[in-house]
Amino acid sequence: MPRYRSTFQLDDPFVEDGDAGFLGIDEERESTQLPQGFVQLGENVRIENGKIYSRKGLKLNSGISGAKCIVPFRNPNADEAQLLIVSNDTVVGIGATTGITETIQFPFDSTDEVMGIQAFDKVILFSEGDRPKVWNGTTGSGFNDLAIVPSINDGTFITCPSAPFGTHINNRLIVPNYADSPTSVICSDIFNENLFQLATGEFFLNRGTADKTLGLGVMQESQLIAFNEKSIHIVNNIHTLDSSTSEVTRQYGIAGHRAFAQNGAYNYFISNEGDIQVLVPSSDPAKGMGIAISKLTLDSNPLSKTISKTIKRINRSAIKKSIVHYHRNKVFFCVPIDGSSELNAIIVYDSLNSQFISLDTLPINILDMNSLGEKLYILSDSALFEYEESDTDNSTPINFKVKSRGYVLGTRDIKKYTRGTLGYNTTGDANLKITVNTSNPDSTIISKDFAVSNEKNYERFNIRKRGYSVNVELEGNGEVEFNTLSIEGFVGAGRMAGTY
Repeated sequence: MPRYRSTFQLDDPFVEDGDAGFLGIDEERESTQLPQGFVQLGENVRIENGKIYSRKGLKLNSGISGAKCIVPFRNPNADEAQLLIVSNDTVVGIGATTGITETIQFPFDSTDEVMGIQAFDKVILFSEGDRPKVWNGTTGSGFNDLAIVPSINDGTFITCPSAPFGTHINNRLIVPNYADSPTSVICSDIFNENLFQLATGEFFLNRGTADKTLGLGVMQESQLIAFNEKSIHIVNNIHTLDSSTSEVTRQYGIAGHRAFAQNGAYNYFISNEGDIQVLVPSSDPAKGMGIAISKLTLDSNPLSKTISKTIKRINRSAIKKSIVHYHRNKVFFCVPIDGSSELNAIIVYDSLNSQFISLDTLPINILDMNSLGEKLYILSDSALFEYEESDTDNSTPINFKVKSRGYVLGTRDIKKYTRGTLGYNTTGDANLKITVNTSNPDSTIISKDFAVSNEKNYERFNIRKRGYSVNVELEGNGEVEFNTLSIEGFVGAGRMAGTY
C-alpha cells in the first residue's frame, strides 16, 4: 500500500518517492481521492512490479465429450503427479508418462455435478444422489460403486453415504451425512474409505437449524473446517475423534461446494451473499494446558470491499457453482457475471500484495480449475485448456481494458489538461485505444486509436480539455506491457504534471 505524508487533508494524499505504481484495483475510492499506485479498473490484465501486462489466454489441450471435473492424482507406484479428467463414462490422465484411461462402470448422467479426491492410494468420485465411485489405482480396474453393506455389519457401522463431496484428513475420509441431517458430518475409520462408525465418528454442526453443510476444508493441528450455507465451524482432533466443535461465525456461509481455497493458514471463500471473504488465523492459549489452539477469525470487512462494482455484476442466483482456486501466489475466483447462469469470469487476487489485479472475462463456461506443476488448467464441458499459455482466448483475441486513477495534479482548482504520455512495449501485433475522461465538467475524448507491432515507445496523446480531474482508459488486444502514464496541465500560468 502507498504511504502518505500528513497534510491535514484527507482528500489530498501524497505518495512518497519510491512507492511502486499499479499495485492493484480499487473501485471504491472517488477519482479525486485515488492515490498513486491504484487503477480503478483492470480487465484481462496482470499487475506486477509496477507494470501492467495484458494476460495470456487459453491454449487448447484436448477435446472432451461430457466433461465433469478435474481430480489431482499422484501415482504411488510411479511417483508421478497428473490430472484426471472425468467425463460421463471415462477418466483420462494427463501430464505423466504413465497414461491412465479408466471406464466408469455406472456412468454419470449429463446433469450430474461431479467432484473427486484422492484418498489413500485410491480416487473417489462424488455426485449427489449417487453411490461414490472408487478406483483402486490398478490399471484397467475401472471406477466402481462403493459397496452398500459395511465390512463390519453389527449395526454400529455404516458405509460411505451418497454424498456430493468429501475430503481426506488424517487418513480418514470425511463426508456430509445428509441422511441424518443437513449439517451432520461423518468420519471414516482409519485407512478405510467405506467404513464409518456412528457412535464416535459423527458430528452435528448447527443441527436443528435452517442450515446445510456445503464444503469441508482442512486446517492445521488435525482440524476440520465445515463450511455451511449460513455458518462456519471447526472440528478439532480429527486424528483421534476425541473431538470438540466450535463455531467461527453465523454471519456468513459459503456459496457452494467448491467456493473456497486455502493459502497457508488463510481460507478464501465466496459467501452465500455473493461477496469474497477471508478467514484469518489466530491462536488462543488453552487454559491450564500450556499449548496454543489454532483458530480462525472472519475479517471485519469483506475482502472484496474495494471491488464492489464488480461484485454487483455477479449473478447471485448461480453463485452455488462458484469455484475458488489458489495457484502461484494468486487466488482465482470463478464466478458468473452479467446475468450468466454459468461461470464465465475470473476475479484474480494477488495474495503477496493483498490486491485484486484483474477481472478475466472468458469465451467459455468454466466447469473446473486445477493446477499441475507450473501450469493452471481450466475445464469446459467440451475441452481442457491451459490457462495463460496462449496469445488468444480459444482463438479469439483477448480484449483488455485498464482505467487509471484520477489525476488532480496536486491542486483543487479547475485545470486545463493539455496532453498525456503513455509508455508501452508490445510483442507481435497489437491494437491500442486511448480514451480520456474529465470530471467537472464531464467529458470523454477518444484521443488515439492505433495499431503497433513489436514496438517499445512513448506515445503522446492530446487532451485539451478543462476539468477538476482526469483519468485515462487503455483498451485493446495483443501482448502489451504498460510501464508509465503521465498527464500534463496547468492552472493559470503555472504548469504541472502527474506521473505513474
